[in-house]
Amino acid sequence: MLTIKRFLSCLLWVCTISISAVAEIPGDGKISTDIEARLKIAGDNRAEIEQAYASVPADQRAGMEFLIANMPDSDLQSLSAKFLLENTALAYQSRTSDPWASDIPLEVFFNDVLPYASINERRDNWRADFRNRFLPLVSEAKTTSEVATILNQKIFGILGVRYSTKRAKADQSPYESIEGTTASCTGLSVLLIDACRAVGVPARFVGTPLWTDGSGNHSWVEIWDDGWHFTGAAEPTGVRLNDGWFLKRASAATDDPKHAIYATSFRKTSLSFPCVWNRTIKSIPAVNVTHRYSSLRRSQIDAGASAHAVSQMQAWLDDNDNLDALAAQDFAQVPLTKSDTEKARESLAAKHRSLLRAERKAELDARVIRHGELKMPFSYKTFGEKPPDGWSLYISLHGGGGAPAGINDRQWENQKNLYKLEQGIYLAPRAPTDTWNLWHQEHIDVMLKRLIQDMVAVEDVNWNRVYVMGYSAGGDGVYQLAPRMSDYWAASAMMAGHPNETSPRGLRNVPFALQVGGRDAAYKRNQIASEWKEKLAKLHADDDGGYKHFVKIYPDKGHWMDREDAVAIPWMAQHVRNPTPTRIVWVQDDVTHDEFYWLAVDEANRKPRSEITAEVKGQSITLTAEGVDRLNVRLDDRFIDLDRPVKIVCLGKTLFEGLAERTIGELVRTLTQRGDPNLAFPHSVSVDLPKPFPQALIGDKTIPRYQAVRAKQSITVDGKLDEPAWETSTKTQPFVDLISGESTKHDTRAALLWDDEYLYVGFWLAEPNVKAKYLDRDDPIYYDNDVEIFIAGEDAYYEFEINAFGTVYEAFFVWEDVLKGDTYAGDPQLRRDQLKVQEFNGVGFTEHPRGKRVAFLGYDFPEFQSAVDIQGTLNDDTDTDQGWTVELAFAWKGMTALAEGDKRSLPPTPGDQWRIDLFRFNSYKTDLPKFDSSGWAVGPHGVWDSHIPELFPIVTFAD
Repeated sequence: MLTIKRFLSCLLWVCTISISAVAEIPGDGKISTDIEARLKIAGDNRAEIEQAYASVPADQRAGMEFLIANMPDSDLQSLSAKFLLENTALAYQSRTSDPWASDIPLEVFFNDVLPYASINERRDNWRADFRNRFLPLVSEAKTTSEVATILNQKIFGILGVRYSTKRAKADQSPYESIEGTTASCTGLSVLLIDACRAVGVPARFVGTPLWTDGSGNHSWVEIWDDGWHFTGAAEPTGVRLNDGWFLKRASAATDDPKHAIYATSFRKTSLSFPCVWNRTIKSIPAVNVTHRYSSLRRSQIDAGASAHAVSQMQAWLDDNDNLDALAAQDFAQVPLTKSDTEKARESLAAKHRSLLRAERKAELDARVIRHGELKMPFSYKTFGEKPPDGWSLYISLHGGGGAPAGINDRQWENQKNLYKLEQGIYLAPRAPTDTWNLWHQEHIDVMLKRLIQDMVAVEDVNWNRVYVMGYSAGGDGVYQLAPRMSDYWAASAMMAGHPNETSPRGLRNVPFALQVGGRDAAYKRNQIASEWKEKLAKLHADDDGGYKHFVKIYPDKGHWMDREDAVAIPWMAQHVRNPTPTRIVWVQDDVTHDEFYWLAVDEANRKPRSEITAEVKGQSITLTAEGVDRLNVRLDDRFIDLDRPVKIVCLGKTLFEGLAERTIGELVRTLTQRGDPNLAFPHSVSVDLPKPFPQALIGDKTIPRYQAVRAKQSITVDGKLDEPAWETSTKTQPFVDLISGESTKHDTRAALLWDDEYLYVGFWLAEPNVKAKYLDRDDPIYYDNDVEIFIAGEDAYYEFEINAFGTVYEAFFVWEDVLKGDTYAGDPQLRRDQLKVQEFNGVGFTEHPRGKRVAFLGYDFPEFQSAVDIQGTLNDDTDTDQGWTVELAFAWKGMTALAEGDKRSLPPTPGDQWRIDLFRFNSYKTDLPKFDSSGWAVGPHGVWDSHIPELFPIVTFAD
């Protein structure tokens, strides 16, 4: 009987192993499933499915693997090998021969062409029959859309099947519907999906458990043509997609599970399709596609209703002052046109400003901002004439810091008259505290925002012409306030300060002037200013349109620049704030915010040092994030056209795609949150962000770290690990399952030592029955019980394996993006023309961001020593063993190819860090139901793949 043994554990071959022989089949690099774990579920059907898997052509193996990995357990136990082989062969035949099928993305082909079923219907063998019947009907078609609409118009008449509530059952298979001549919308949809799949058109089952108006449920079909489109099965929509009698009801769908819209998936997901015909069924995977349908409401915007909603809002504003209550009114939920949205924004801004003026005038007259027990006095004066669009406001922060109040008072008095303006309001606040960080504590942000609101409401300041500047300790504040509050500033000017830990990356959209004396050496102000000059120049060069800056270092000046730094003021005055930039870089400081331009996070994602980048190109918004799991994206026609579908993407995954309704309610909510009508938005979308590589594989688990300690005494490599150096070495934690990170059946630990000649590796393996099979060098011992070490350089990594016989297997991998010539690092073993060299794309993780690598499978490490010691008897089932130990030594002089990428020191210098991973693989697994992938490691990889250097533990070399 054929069995599949750990073909995913290591390298480049897909093997089928029988009792008498091993047949090796070259892998295609796309296999990602632990077949053996699935086959255990097949029961009496296991042998037949194994044989089917072994006999499928190599170019179809990934498809068969997808089916085995995702098919319901009941199918795995009942469907014949002939059924699966025929289904797979015909699906691939369609992909290669039908002109509309060849460009379908592979993941869509796997999930929506290859499957033999849509829901829980009877498993009919329809593909060959339907292909013969229906392919001639579409022979002139050019696209999947054309094929689908032709089939929908013709097959039901040909088959004699019509809609009827008197059908035998809802979840009919295609032949049950044909035999009975009637079907429900569910049965009709299944029939159309199978007809589409038979001729290579991706199709899937879609439905809702209950329309929002309570009128019932419905099922229909989606087909893929460079995106998903829908049609009702056997409905008279002709050649039109995205149309049907149910369009209005579908567009009213919500994310409430009772009223959401779901599409089926053959690939396993976290959702199950709601089968209204049998609510006990929870085994059909699904995806929520509600947004695609609710966004259709945009096409139904009634201009009259939009104008009427704005008129009702205006009447409401005339009689009410509670803006929060306004957001809950029925008219506030009506979709608006673009022009009506701007009318609503203007009216809301005027109302909000009038309310603020009445509320804040006394506060402004008192010249004190309060926050709890803290007070921030301020004074201001005007220069020139007020422009038609309002005053410019310059907030100027005084120096001082950790000093008695009297000193800081004098600094404030000095700041009041330090600069003069051509036009604008010059405002000097007094810091609420006398601490060293008087301008960059959390309360400063809150108080400055309130101060800006007061000045806009009472003194008619222009929201988009607010500037921040500061000298000495005030400059320290600007270094921090400019990036973290950049959505409030038109520009900023830092004089004679230092930034502490602040990053300039957050200055992407706020022009930044930096003025420092060349002899101002205290706190390294001059040196840091020079460094920031270089950083800002590079940021600007790398980001066209961002990081505008003006740096001037006065070579003969000390801390006092004799007011020559005032040149920064007219430079700032040239700039006007853009509240809706098309690129945002949000770097959270230790003082965090929950909103930034058109982005927002909840409290759980308001994390210090997290970073988000958002960029608009056309109708797409691309996000990248570190330290953030969920994000609110606020949408506005000022930076993206809301009359057209919007797409939000992160790490290549589409998080939202559809039309965004503009509403008064969302304008009001964001206005009251921000207090600035320029930062009010008519639509918001919350998205869950996929984790970046490699955290996407292991979630929140941390990558292990451990030490390689210098060996003080000589080491004899005999496998016994009995030298004092091993006794006192720093051992790893017990190995965990490679995929799940859970604890394992037997204890496994390892340790690293080093000296000037060798890297030493020791393994301690508990094992009650030590076994091994392979005896010859470079045998496929990855099918045995073995231990493995992977050592990574910048651009290459080395793999070493050894079993209990002491049999060794080696390989060396070089990333293809650096392998420019015929050889790597001048090593003759790493020439492309060597035997046993081939392209490698991973084992269980085949979409590595760096791409492919070249595997040198005939590689021999120039100088190593290895030994195994067994505490028991090898291959003897009659006794109980303690386990086995492994001792290895790799000469540093043999690692020149590993060191090539970053020219690392050989041997390492104390404190150097390398990526080194340690594994144990077994030919057995823990008995079910406990999960055991049969691969164990220092830390999890999240997938069955040991070839992910970014997940290798970080090893620090210590004396």
